[in-house]
Amino acid sequence: MDKNQRKEDPAVIMAILYYFIGKEIVDTCGKGKGEELIRRAIWKFGEYRGKNIRKTVEEKGLGLNLENLVKYYDLPVTKITDSDVKVTATLYKEITKYCTFAQVWKEFKAEDIGKIYCEQDFALAKAYNSNIEGFRPHNIMDGDDTNCELTMRL
Repeated sequence: MDKNQRKEDPAVIMAILYYFIGKEIVDTCGKGKGEELIRRAIWKFGEYRGKNIRKTVEEKGLGLNLENLVKYYDLPVTKITDSDVKVTATLYKEITKYCTFAQVWKEFKAEDIGKIYCEQDFALAKAYNSNIEGFRPHNIMDGDDTNCELTMRL
């Protein structure tokens, strides 16, 4: 955890909550079945969020592009991560140097469970606009010093 963050930080608390739920599922169901259950729940979570963002953008009469996805995003990501973001209507590129969630999950030695959470980005994007394709070639939780990298294209 970043030395400037306290245990009362909502992002830290949410990461810890996710860890304990995920760990209990894996401990109860086994690694394969448990991770699959977590994955299904995370995808439903991402789809729910993406549909809500899509609804907001459509109600404003705007296009379902990547700029509007970012503009109407539902979480205060800048309070959770330290990232460089470039966004246009058709391209989103994010390089994350620090992620509160990832740091918490690393401390709990729960990188596998944590990486599943990251999949909600793809579920969210697809539910927002099914024409969005995304990939993450680097993830902080892989032990990769290159940071996280997320690219989405419309």
